Amino acid sequence: MQSNSNSSSRIPLSERFLYYRDLFRMYMAGAADADMARLRADFDRIDSLTKSTLGRGFAHLRAVEIGFGAKPYRIMYFNARGVDAFGIDMDQPVLEGSPQEFLKIARRNGPLRAVKSFARFTLFERNARRRFFDQIRRSIDPRFEFNSKRLVIGDAGAPDVWKRMTVEPDLIYSFSVFEHIDPDSLVRLLEFLRQRIRADALLYIIVTVYTGLIGAHLTEWYAHRLAEKDKRSEPWEHLRRNRFQPDTYLNKLTRRQYASLFSTYFEVLQDRPLWPDLGKEYLTDAVRRELPQYDEYELLSNDVCFVLRPRQAAA
Repeated sequence: MQSNSNSSSRIPLSERFLYYRDLFRMYMAGAADADMARLRADFDRIDSLTKSTLGRGFAHLRAVEIGFGAKPYRIMYFNARGVDAFGIDMDQPVLEGSPQEFLKIARRNGPLRAVKSFARFTLFERNARRRFFDQIRRSIDPRFEFNSKRLVIGDAGAPDVWKRMTVEPDLIYSFSVFEHIDPDSLVRLLEFLRQRIRADALLYIIVTVYTGLIGAHLTEWYAHRLAEKDKRSEPWEHLRRNRFQPDTYLNKLTRRQYASLFSTYFEVLQDRPLWPDLGKEYLTDAVRRELPQYDEYELLSNDVCFVLRPRQAAA
């Protein structure tokens, strides 16, 4: 059910080159390294939520991550902090850099993905992974070893995938994955999760909403590059001139569409942007006039946290 269309074949070669150039520069600047401060912040936000909602700290819960990605730092960090966490993803990650891993990637996701993964891991991620584990062992657990069996490759909406995990989750979480799932598959996934999740469990979903400034995943609008001058694209380019395409599939759902979809299957406890003022200085009167169909709820969405729980049966 999750989209594995991670690259868009519609992108012109020149645009793809510029995207890879920007990506290379980001990796040279340290993008391969784990952002420990952000991981701590993610943990603390979830910990505060579970204490107030479930009465237990995150470290004492069982969890499943949907879409751990090519760099599964988050699940590793949460596991080191005591969370009994498993993860599901459609794509095979590179953990050791073995030939077998790259062969699996080539078979499952094509030779281009395998080549990109090999280059990324060899040039940047191998050493970044070592630094990450060194930090974990210095600051959290000197004996920590991550069990790769906690990473399950498959469809998060398939019952047999869940059978491969020895956990009945108290929490299902996902970070910036749902926007890459096509709408029909997303509906099927939510229907499955509603049936699968326990009545007292929670879903913690971060979505990079398309209507936000960073919603098109154009690298020059990422938060750490927001202040850079001489951008090729305009603010909310994807909602205005739409001249540039991202190197990934996006379902283009709005924040209201997510809220409506989630509320069809769950009770929505939170619908909150993580960075509510990100890009507000670019939301000029001229931009507002061009986009009258969108209000600040949509345009200042960016990364939005949705907290969901199963609807309680009427007494």
